[in-house]
Amino acid sequence: MKNKVMKENRMRSVTLIFSFLLLTGSIHGALISHYTFDSESGGQTSDSIGSSFATLGGGVEIDTTVADRIGSGALRMNGSDSINGPGDGAVTDNDFTWSNDARTITFWWRAENPNVQSNWGTYFSNGDLSGSGTRFDIREDGDSGANLRVEVEGAGFTTDPANFDDANWHFVAVTVPDNATFQDIAWYTGVRGGTLGADLNASSNSQAIATAPGPLVFGDSILQEATKSGYVPNGYLDDFQLYDEMLSLAQINDLYTNPGSVVPEPSSVGLLALTLAMVLGSRRRRSA
Repeated sequence: MKNKVMKENRMRSVTLIFSFLLLTGSIHGALISHYTFDSESGGQTSDSIGSSFATLGGGVEIDTTVADRIGSGALRMNGSDSINGPGDGAVTDNDFTWSNDARTITFWWRAENPNVQSNWGTYFSNGDLSGSGTRFDIREDGDSGANLRVEVEGAGFTTDPANFDDANWHFVAVTVPDNATFQDIAWYTGVRGGTLGADLNASSNSQAIATAPGPLVFGDSILQEATKSGYVPNGYLDDFQLYDEMLSLAQINDLYTNPGSVVPEPSSVGLLALTLAMVLGSRRRRSA
């Protein structure tokens, strides 16, 4: 009888732990959007978090052949602009409301044709043009697109030459704290298989970050609505992740050294540890 009870208790413990793992397995710390660009259906590519999707415009497509991609595909951007607006890129079906809230944006980028990049090819754009600080862009800059530029409506800063126009995959992470001004933004870059580095934001611009509600745009810019200029780069975007908090350097480095990974939900990890402790403690009490 005693052995039967112990067996039943063990089974309940295993069931509890397994159920908890199923519950928390799909939860990630503050990760609110994750576009892997692994596939498309009907001209759309899905967000792996929730049910959102991005519609593919005329300047982008899902490519499943580019070397060293993460997963089975990447977003190819062909440098072609054909309409007035950001619709040449991939545009999400849902709006994001940031205003002055914290965020972290990470992705991988690879130039398709080294040294022939657009001067303003934009990897990521969000917000609108309604006022100072309301737009948020991450783009290439320089005569050949070799540099990385972070820009909001009314402020911007370009890194020193980072060779973003070579044929390597480059990791990019941009962090924004709560209630930030432009000078508070930090970004980190690294060539795949290399070492992550912090790129100095030497700007002293105190423009407040006030990103307006709007869709996420990959491979084009909200600026297209006003300037009618080309913002679609020549290259590939992969594994885009968006967090609603400012990740630590250690967390960012982990994403860099483990392409395709995500930052785990801290509360889930803690709850799992607590559950295991309770189960083990209960077993010790029963066996005492």
